[in-house]
Amino acid sequence: MPTIEAAETILKRLSDGEDFSEIAKRESISSSKENGGDLGMVTKGQLTPEIEEILFSMKPNQILGKTVKTEQGYHILKIGEIQPSHLQPLVEAAPTIKQILINQKKTQLLNDYLTQIKNDSKIIRFTDKLRQL
Repeated sequence: MPTIEAAETILKRLSDGEDFSEIAKRESISSSKENGGDLGMVTKGQLTPEIEEILFSMKPNQILGKTVKTEQGYHILKIGEIQPSHLQPLVEAAPTIKQILINQKKTQLLNDYLTQIKNDSKIIRFTDKLRQL
């Protein structure tokens, strides 16, 4: 939001019952504008510390009654649903772990192959001849 006055006006509209996502679609200058200001699921470490400190202390479906100023401008925060963090059971995590291990092995095999080709090759540099041209 460009100014504190504009942000305060929007807060007033929200307190009067206007829909957060509709206001965001019309007024926001954020990349989340098209989604009605929805950033999707957010985890710690993704946003600026100023916003995270407030965001992670809010309750589900709460709109913060004040603006938050950061280097990017003024922000009005609304929380959707909150999902508690949890450890994923091995059965659920197994396909992801398997894919990570396969990708690591592919990378290692490719690097080994490239090293072998490089070691088996005779590389001739003609830099001296090029300098003479």
